[in-house]
Amino acid sequence: MFAHLNLNRILLCLLTVGMAAGGRAWIYGQATGDPREDFLYGEYYLSMGQYQEALPFFLSALETNPDNANFNYRTGYCYSKILGRQLEALPYLQKAVTEINGHYVEGKYKNTGAPPESWLLLGDTYHRNNQLEKASEAYHTYKNFVAGTDKKMYDLVMQRIMGLGVTCEFQRLELNTPMQNMGPQINSRFSDYNPVLSGDQKTMVYTQYWESYDRIMMVTREGDTWGPPREITQELGSEGNCYTTAMSYDGKELYLVVYDQLDYNIYLSQYQNGTWMLIKPLEGKVNSRYRETSATVSGDGSTLYFASDRPGGFGALDIYRAERQGAGWGEVSNLGSVINTANTEDAPCIIADGTLLFFSSNGHETMGNLDVVFSELDEMGNWSKPINVGSPINTTSDDLFYTYFEDTKSGYFSRDFPDGYGKNDIYMLKGVKRYVASKEKDAFISIPASQSPPPASESRVDPDPYFVIRTNPALATDENPASTLPDLPASGNQKITEPVPVDGMKHREQALVAVNKASRQPAGGSELVATLGDETGDVQSKVLPLNEERFKNMETEKAAGVSTLNITSVEDSIPVYTIQVYALEKFISPDQFSLHPLQVSLGNDGLHRYTYGEYDGWSAALTILDSIRGAGFPDAFIRNIASVSNYTMQSVRK
Repeated sequence: MFAHLNLNRILLCLLTVGMAAGGRAWIYGQATGDPREDFLYGEYYLSMGQYQEALPFFLSALETNPDNANFNYRTGYCYSKILGRQLEALPYLQKAVTEINGHYVEGKYKNTGAPPESWLLLGDTYHRNNQLEKASEAYHTYKNFVAGTDKKMYDLVMQRIMGLGVTCEFQRLELNTPMQNMGPQINSRFSDYNPVLSGDQKTMVYTQYWESYDRIMMVTREGDTWGPPREITQELGSEGNCYTTAMSYDGKELYLVVYDQLDYNIYLSQYQNGTWMLIKPLEGKVNSRYRETSATVSGDGSTLYFASDRPGGFGALDIYRAERQGAGWGEVSNLGSVINTANTEDAPCIIADGTLLFFSSNGHETMGNLDVVFSELDEMGNWSKPINVGSPINTTSDDLFYTYFEDTKSGYFSRDFPDGYGKNDIYMLKGVKRYVASKEKDAFISIPASQSPPPASESRVDPDPYFVIRTNPALATDENPASTLPDLPASGNQKITEPVPVDGMKHREQALVAVNKASRQPAGGSELVATLGDETGDVQSKVLPLNEERFKNMETEKAAGVSTLNITSVEDSIPVYTIQVYALEKFISPDQFSLHPLQVSLGNDGLHRYTYGEYDGWSAALTILDSIRGAGFPDAFIRNIASVSNYTMQSVRK
């Protein structure tokens, strides 16, 4: 989104400004008070990716002109790139989008307005702050700028829009699993993050960020009690510019990433005689002149997985592997396109036996920004399609460095939650089981994630996000005829009420259809469902609870043209899923869409929800979701039918 400016041109501008100002002295990091001079210095640091250094200059420029959309955009952009301060971008981006310049030129002081990308950045910030409806509005506004002109950015914003639906569903299915804050002895008023542990979980090393300095902390456990942490920054020989990334299973090797403005490399320290040795760069072929940002090592210490942006990958950061050779590491290989995408994959964590890989990604299905996902390694050495571990591990912000232990079903991660002691705190999640559909059979494995089916008692309803309301429906045309996806997995659902032909019923403006299936009823008790028939013999049903008073008013229904009314009691049933493709304020006949068959539900919020298929399990719905998105419905996402029913006043299908 931000192309690096020509540094020579910026330096020339700065020299020119300096001479025009009478040779005014400038101190590193200190604003000059002249808006043009401050703006150019800010652009200089921004062009090198030094957002923390650029920020004070743009803030200074804003003091003289607080409503300048260009200055606000640059300020918001800087905040959005500084870890832990991304949400501070919000008020600046809100001002930036009030004046959009479609011919924006980067680095130009006299720019009028901000670029259209301000809307995309604003949407990202709203999403990060869990303001999903506002995020959707911002994304759709940006989509209008790039539709038909920039396919790359159009695809990017459509991915963001799809992510809103995923966020909504994951939050609805949040695991009811207690998270344990590791307490004020470990967590400070600063950010504590990247916890790495030995295989017995008795030694933990983590990073503590003090302003602009990373401290490395170590803590050990006796029984269930963690002792006081001690700082080992000096033992390691760190200058405050490295962070923890992995620990060997035996706890004798500590892997850290040393970084500067342009490079990141993986270093190693060994534990000997009660102290950590000075860190040294890994021997072998892992480190390069590009960025290596994270690593994890298998339980037997033979395989290293790491993230790098070296050439030849699939995206911004990819995950690679290397095998140990003597004291170093041998040839490096990319894990391939199943794991890596055109976006970012980072922060891998491999469990001890090497069969389960966790990592962070914004290229797979996420709740927004980077999310923790996992993939299984089969007997043939193939990785499965990554699955999001869901909430509460993942949030709408960036979620990195999740460490999991299969033997105790324990996970460790760092997040900025309201109950924390500082910015980011370290948490532990323990004893969570997770349902996964493998290639050959369904099996239980013990990992925390929320793509698993919700319990039968689940009855919460997530608000339908704004994003699908504004989507232009993929209507059928001569060039794009209606299509039916092949091999639709059977749902196995059975009707509990047969059609009741009735003569003499007048057509209503919106016809009703049969939806009185056991799977359509909200769990948590039996429910009465009215089943009607019209003059064509089509079944009709109202999916509203019919209480005793409603039952007594059957004669009123008959007076409205209903000559037969059946009342059926519907008991609890297992969750069943559907794929929602649209929610539209204005009714459009399903026959006009390029996807058949669609069912339509009119909710009590006035929205018409268009859904495809019914599936007895989450994994069955997941297999068809990609096909539907590829068929021209990128906003599609999986829903529990119970949540659709809770919305439904009447269903519509011609």
